[in-house]
Amino acid sequence: MMSWCSCVCWIFSIVLSHWLVQANIRCFECTNVASPGDCALVVTCSSHEICYLESGIADNGRTVYNSGCRERQKCQTKKRSSFDLLLRNVAVTTCIECCDHAFCNNAGCGHQAVDRNQRGPYCYNCAVETDPLSCRHVVMCTQGETCMLRNHLYTVGVYMSHCATPMQCEKVETLVQTKNCPRCCTVDFCNDACAHTHA
Repeated sequence: MMSWCSCVCWIFSIVLSHWLVQANIRCFECTNVASPGDCALVVTCSSHEICYLESGIADNGRTVYNSGCRERQKCQTKKRSSFDLLLRNVAVTTCIECCDHAFCNNAGCGHQAVDRNQRGPYCYNCAVETDPLSCRHVVMCTQGETCMLRNHLYTVGVYMSHCATPMQCEKVETLVQTKNCPRCCTVDFCNDACAHTHA
């Protein structure tokens, strides 16, 4: 029979292992941009990483922002190595913030994200991809636009993702319909798959 202490330790280890095996999140990833909102690249983090945003003063005196994935443990200590600073061309770090949900690091360190009702959706934006999930480029669409994912017209198994007007979506959807593509949607980052899993 298990002792009370052994039982508590066993439950703790299960909870800890569940926490460690979380799904990999995607984060914005840029170096030396003028504002977090200027970042147009994303990356998939490792299971032990979360998103971070750093602001700093570059050698030329400009305020710059770096973002990407960072080990969860390093986010808790908030320490930077001098090697890391040298790689990112930041002379003085003024802020480091971490967050643990998808695409959360396009704001922070004193910057607010653009309110959703003042912009269109964030969409994946790649001209040629064999797997829509491998697209790393994103764009903020203008108000009234939607995200589109569609098959390349002349190459089977190749996809294009971008912003589109509702009229463009309607025309393309009536012309071609293969495995739930083309796909138009209005939720941020929704054009990463042909299956209708987003609104």
